[in-house]
Amino acid sequence: MEVTLCAGSDTMAWNEHEVYMPLETLRVYVRAQEIAAIIYTAVQGWGPFDRDTLGRQLTRSADSIASNIAEGYGRSGIGDQLQHLLIADGSAQECKAQIQLAEKRNLISIEKAANLLKLTRGLSMGLMAYGASILASHPEYNGRARAIIERRNAWLKRRNKGKR
Repeated sequence: MEVTLCAGSDTMAWNEHEVYMPLETLRVYVRAQEIAAIIYTAVQGWGPFDRDTLGRQLTRSADSIASNIAEGYGRSGIGDQLQHLLIADGSAQECKAQIQLAEKRNLISIEKAANLLKLTRGLSMGLMAYGASILASHPEYNGRARAIIERRNAWLKRRNKGKR
């Protein structure tokens, strides 16, 4: 596990080979909760129709990111953990689409949409990095999530290389 994925230093060793980090110190989990809180606050200021339609869906998708990280964290099997990370990333992609819709409908400003999209993209990249760290500590795992996460990380590296 990489230290950069941990927001705090509260760790407990189960034995010399495994380290337990409380969920609340996991950076992707903390960031997902922060994004969900920002979105929830923004949606509260919308009119009833917009809040009940796009607002509810946007809030649910943002909440789903942290919820799936937590659920995966609580699973004992590597495949289940990784599957929930992939579901969390799917919710992040859904959230990005809904942020774009909210901006197009003038429910949030262009600046706020750009900031939320940047945060959500960063979270998506963090989810894949976290998945890669889980895979690195479990080289024996050869389930379908390995290929998906490795392919996604390779794509992200190529994409980010061109932006520098």
